[in-house]
Amino acid sequence: MVCLGQAVFHRYFLRVFVSNLISLLCLLTVDGILKVLMYTGLSATPSASFKRYLGTLNHVRRWYSGDIFDQNSSAFRSIQLVRGMHTKAFTDAHKSEVVLASQSDMVVTQWAFFGLVLTHGPQLGIHCTRSEEESLVHFWKCIGYLLGIDDRYNVCSGELEEVRRRCKAILKTVIVEGLQNPPEDFAIMADNMLHGIHMITPTVDPAAFVAFTHHLFSLQCSSQSLSWYSTFMFNLMTWVFEYVSCIPVVGEIVRVAENNLLSLNLFLCNSLPTVALCYRCLETSIVNIIMAVLALWTRTLHCLKFKQS
Repeated sequence: MVCLGQAVFHRYFLRVFVSNLISLLCLLTVDGILKVLMYTGLSATPSASFKRYLGTLNHVRRWYSGDIFDQNSSAFRSIQLVRGMHTKAFTDAHKSEVVLASQSDMVVTQWAFFGLVLTHGPQLGIHCTRSEEESLVHFWKCIGYLLGIDDRYNVCSGELEEVRRRCKAILKTVIVEGLQNPPEDFAIMADNMLHGIHMITPTVDPAAFVAFTHHLFSLQCSSQSLSWYSTFMFNLMTWVFEYVSCIPVVGEIVRVAENNLLSLNLFLCNSLPTVALCYRCLETSIVNIIMAVLALWTRTLHCLKFKQS
């Protein structure tokens, strides 16, 4: 079952990545998790977020690609490393009286890596069979065990429909509530996170991604503030995931292309990280130049109209 669960990830690589990214964004609405992240400083800037979430994605890829029970495998060593990092972060935060660590925080974090596949899979272009869903749940039950989550708090314990109901409950009582009433520092941390992810895969537009997240959960989000580009990216995500993915042949071609593009992005980020870090500076410079030219053009037109009048 573990292998079949891993196969789901590889088949829907980019779309599972998007579901994880949406969930990680939602985790920032959980006050305890947000305070720990702020305390560690690992997401304090877009560049820091780039390194943090690139590392997170690399770890998750190892889990999905190796034998998680083989103590000599990179997957097992990665899980133990992540467990140690999380334990240290929460312990240090507890000692500094920043926040009290709890199993409930680990529960929500575990949900973040598979929950949306069960509750919103088709809306994300992820179409799993029942056996694939069961295998994915079993895989994350094993990951939860290896990360030190007590069986009583393991989201994946029980039958598939029981797990699905649990995921919907977490979504309704924790995530949706958090998005509607986010903590004070949510906005800046979310901005840092999404701009860091933008350096990994430039097609992730922060504003469009926030709008898509609200759309996914049927929450109101003002689209009037979106730029034309963000509006385009929001509509593109919705169109590809909800409609194109259902078209025979075409949907498969798009899925394979998406997966290959994300694999290429990760290869470049891991091989040439300075290029990705410089990309944001270059992008910002280009945008500033374009905006300056447009402002100068607008001012020139205004002056010409003023003289004519």
